[in-house]
Amino acid sequence: MHLYSKQDGVDRELISSLPFGFLRRSCERGIEQIEIQLDPREYDAAFSLNIGVVPIGGLESLRGHIAAEDVFVTWLDEFFVLYSRPGSSRPFAVRRKWWQTKETSHADYQTLINEVILLIPEVEQVLRLTSIGPHIRRVVIRHP
Repeated sequence: MHLYSKQDGVDRELISSLPFGFLRRSCERGIEQIEIQLDPREYDAAFSLNIGVVPIGGLESLRGHIAAEDVFVTWLDEFFVLYSRPGSSRPFAVRRKWWQTKETSHADYQTLINEVILLIPEVEQVLRLTSIGPHIRRVVIRHP
């Protein structure tokens, strides 16, 4: 993955919210891409998954051509986001009640991971364009 400099006009907050890079695989329509985006509003690790298909030829922008391997899903005209609760914009996170004093444990994180794994079929469905599951929100960017 190419890391952009400030003069490239890429938002550094966006780059820092995607420390894990991209999960990619090729398909007939292009490159299926998933980004694990950290949520800056949460104190504990919180994240959502950005999902989309990047055209093999990349994108054209006001600054010129962007190669497919440098495209963020959120730059696409249409992409999808996987959230933890149906119909909400709530990120995945280890949630504790305010009155609980226990430390976050390995088991808490494992429970969170299992929660995400159970939703992988929804990710596959949206990548195959068969359906949009209840945990997925479609985002369409309208250009003037």
